[in-house]
Amino acid sequence: MKKFAVLVLCSMAAAGCGSSSAVTAAFPPAALCSASPAGQAPAAAAGAGFTELYVPVSVGVSYVLPFDDLLTDAVGVDIAYTWRKDYHWDVEVSAGYVRYVWENGATKTQTFPVMAVVRYSNLMLSGASWYTGAGVGYSLNDPVDLENSLAAKVTAGIVQPMNSDRVLAGLEVSYYYSKADRKWGGDTLDLSSLQARLSFIYNF
Repeated sequence: MKKFAVLVLCSMAAAGCGSSSAVTAAFPPAALCSASPAGQAPAAAAGAGFTELYVPVSVGVSYVLPFDDLLTDAVGVDIAYTWRKDYHWDVEVSAGYVRYVWENGATKTQTFPVMAVVRYSNLMLSGASWYTGAGVGYSLNDPVDLENSLAAKVTAGIVQPMNSDRVLAGLEVSYYYSKADRKWGGDTLDLSSLQARLSFIYNF
């Protein structure tokens, strides 16, 4: 019945007969004829919108809470590129930098993690969106007596458009796992941490 009503309204608007002027004003012909049956917006049904047309690139600042008692809290920075498969699935590839100061105040450790995270989201054409994901990567560690290490990450966050759908702000909480062996001495430095990340995203 709903499909029949939509077809009738489309025909009246296109033909310009009877009370079509009022119908056309309330329901433009293009919008009527592109209406989708599942309650989706026409743009979503057609796969249009910034979720597929734009390429998101973000820069972020993170507050890092390390698990190892030898390390103090730190601040990290990163840049990330996101490839979108569809409205729900994407892959984020990022490169970051974190500088730790040890409890003794004299020793410093630097890490350069490169991560690939698969994420699932409820990405919207407007309004806030949430996402969650997990991924793996590799951390380049300094000083030289510290081995490079594998890394893993579990994350969840929200994204909010700002003045347009091209500029967005994000807030993310992550559990990061990585343990680095020392080249001399045989012990291990735990680089695992909880991280809170504030990001700014631009859709190219």
